[in-house]
Amino acid sequence: MKIKSIKINNFGKINNKEINFDNNINLIYGKNESGKTTILKFISSMFYGANKNKNRRDICDFEQYEPWNETDYSGKINYELDDGKSFEIFRDFRKKNPKIYNESSEDVSKQFSIDKNKGSEFFKEQTGIEEELFYSSIVAEQERVKLDEKEQNTLLQKLTNLVSTGSDSVSYKKAEAKLKTKLLDEVGTDRTTEKPKNKLAERLNELTSEYNKLENQSKINFEFDENENKLLEEVNHNNNYANAIKEIIKVKEAENFERKIISNTEKEIDELEKSIEDKKSENKQKTGNPRNNKKAIILSIISLILLAITTILLFIFNKVTIINYIFLGVTILNLILAIILSIKHVNENKKTNEEEIKNKKELEILEKNLQNKIDEIENQKKLLYDKIEQNKNCIKDKYSETYVDVEFAKNVEEIKNDLDKLEEKNNELRINIKGLELERKSAIANLERMPELEEQIKALQEEQEDLKILEKSIILAKDTLEESYNEMKKSLTPKFTEKLSEISSKISGEKYKNVKFSDEEGLLVEVENGEYKKAERLSTGTIFQMYLSLRLSMAEEISEEKLPIILDEVFAYYDDERLENILTYLSKEFADRQVMIFTCSNREKEIFDANRIKYNYIELE
Repeated sequence: MKIKSIKINNFGKINNKEINFDNNINLIYGKNESGKTTILKFISSMFYGANKNKNRRDICDFEQYEPWNETDYSGKINYELDDGKSFEIFRDFRKKNPKIYNESSEDVSKQFSIDKNKGSEFFKEQTGIEEELFYSSIVAEQERVKLDEKEQNTLLQKLTNLVSTGSDSVSYKKAEAKLKTKLLDEVGTDRTTEKPKNKLAERLNELTSEYNKLENQSKINFEFDENENKLLEEVNHNNNYANAIKEIIKVKEAENFERKIISNTEKEIDELEKSIEDKKSENKQKTGNPRNNKKAIILSIISLILLAITTILLFIFNKVTIINYIFLGVTILNLILAIILSIKHVNENKKTNEEEIKNKKELEILEKNLQNKIDEIENQKKLLYDKIEQNKNCIKDKYSETYVDVEFAKNVEEIKNDLDKLEEKNNELRINIKGLELERKSAIANLERMPELEEQIKALQEEQEDLKILEKSIILAKDTLEESYNEMKKSLTPKFTEKLSEISSKISGEKYKNVKFSDEEGLLVEVENGEYKKAERLSTGTIFQMYLSLRLSMAEEISEEKLPIILDEVFAYYDDERLENILTYLSKEFADRQVMIFTCSNREKEIFDANRIKYNYIELE
C-alpha cells in the first residue's frame, strides 16, 4: 500500500495544504510545532475518523484538532493498494462516515460495513488493521528527548512485551493477572462470598426457595378450603345447637311458667285443705260446748234443788232466822239464774246447731272446691307433660340431634350456661375462620407473586448463564492466552529475537549479535565476551534501537498489505553512527515499502545525501 497524496482543508492549525508522497522514503522536515504530528494524526484520522475517546487524556483527538475559527473540518487522501486498486477518501470529520471513491471516481462507500460507533470500516476491511494495531506497529510516534529511569523501564517493558507477545502494549503476565482479577472480580469462585457469582447464587437460592414454598402452598391451597369448611360445619352445627337450645330455653321457660301456675294451684289446694281442717276443727269445738253447758245447767239446777231442800230443812228443823232468809234468797236467785242460763244455753245450742249446719255446708263447698282444684291440677300437669313431650319431639324432629334429650334434662340455668359456652366457642371458630381468610388472602397475594418470581428467577438464571459464559470466556481467554503465549514462544518469539539479533548486529557494528528471551529473566543480550546480560544493563539508546527494530519487524507480520512505515521523531537517542546504520537499513530492507520520516533535525537529510539514498524531501513552513 502506498499513500499518494493528502489534502488538508482544515485540521488543527493546518489549512489548505496539499502534500504528495513518494513510493519509498519520504522525509518530512519541520521545526518543532510546525505540524508534523498533526499531519500524522490527519492520515490516521482519514482512515479511522477523528477519535472522540479521551483515553484518560484531558482532550480527545476530535477536539484537539478541530479548527477554532473555521466551519470546515475536512480533508482528502489518495492511496493505492498492493493489488493496484486506487481509492480517494473525502472525510468531513464532523460526520461519522466518509465518502469513498474508486479509481473510476465511483462512490463505493456502501460496499463497506459500518459500525454504529466507529462508522465505516473500509480501511480495516482493506488491510485487516484496526486503529490500535496501526499505532502499535507501523507507527512510531514522537518521544521526548530525554527518558528518565521510569520511562526507560517502560520502554524496556514494551520491548519485552513485543518479543514475548508480538505487541508492545501487551504483557503476558499482566494480561494473565488481569484475566485472573477479572475472573475474581466479575465472576468469583466457590470460595468467595461477595462476588457476582456468589451473590447471584444466593439471590437465586432465595427466590427459588420462596417460589418453591409458594408452589407447595398452591398445591396444598385446598387445605384452606377443607379447614375452613370444617370450621364452618362446626359453626353451623353449633348454631343449630344454639338455636335448639334457645327453643328449649323458651319451652323450659314456658314450662316453668306452667309449673308456677301448677305450684300456685297446689298452694291453693294446701290452703283449701288447711281451711277444711280448720273448719272441721272449729265445728268440732263448737258442737262440744253446748253439751258441756247443758251438763253445767243440770248440775246447777240440781245444786239449787239440793240447796233449796237444805234450806227448807233448815227452816223446818231450826228456827227461822235472818240467815235462813238470806240463804233462801240466794237459793232462789241461783235458781232463777240457773233457769235463765238454761234458757240462754238452749238458745245458744239452737244457734250452734244452725251454725253447725252452715259450717257443714261451707265445709262441703270447700271440699268440693278442693276436689275441683285437685282435678284441675291433675289436668294441668297432664297438659304440661303432654306439651313438654310434644315440644321435645318437635325440637328433636327439627334438629335431629341427640343433644336435645340431654339439654331437656337440664334446668334453664344449665342450658343457658351451655349456650354461653357455644357462643364462646363459635367466637373462637369465627376468629379461626377469619385467620384462615387472612391466610387465604395472603396466600392468594403470594400466589400472584409467583409469575413475578418466575420472571426474576428466569432473569437470574439467564444472568447466571451469562456469568457462566463470561466465566468460561475468561477461562478460555486465559487458556488461549497461555496456549498463544506458548505458541508465540515457539514460533513468533524466535522469529522476533532472530530479527532483533539481525538488526542489533547491523546497527551496533556487530557488537550485539544474539538476543534471547525467557519468562524468568526477560530479554537477554549476548555481549562481546559471549556472556548474556539482561537488556536493562544496556544503554537507553541501544534499548530504544532494539524497540524500534522490533516494531519494524512486526510490519512483515501484521497485514498482507505492505503498509507504510511512519516514524515521528524516533531517532532522538541515536548517535550519528547508529542513525546512519538504521537509515541505511531502512532504505535497503524496506525498499518495497513506503517510509515516512518526520523530523526536526537535518541529520537524516545529511545521511541520505551522503549515502546517495533516494528520498522525497518535504519541508513544512
